Amino acid sequence: MFSSQENGPLWYRGLTDQPDAVNQEQLDAILAALQARAIVVGHTVTTSHRIETRYGGRVIQIDTGMLASVYEGGGPSALEITGKMVTAVYVGRPRESVSAPALTAP
Repeated sequence: MFSSQENGPLWYRGLTDQPDAVNQEQLDAILAALQARAIVVGHTVTTSHRIETRYGGRVIQIDTGMLASVYEGGGPSALEITGKMVTAVYVGRPRESVSAPALTAP
């Protein structure tokens, strides 16, 4: 099944573990194939335990280490997209605006 393949869109981690310049062409190809402006990825905890963007906001990493018992400093979070507003929502922390020009462009 397409969605469960190791290199499928739900499991691929290549956009999270190398400098942006290394995968720029690959990201362009992924977005073109999906006819998308940006992609939201999980399953790889960010080092800051905050929602982060890469590639000029075209990739949004949302795994903040939800299980604090496993990831010290981690906690539950969500990405909220309402119109042109992109917001990181955290339990017990203030909301933060997320810079994602690809999602907020006309």
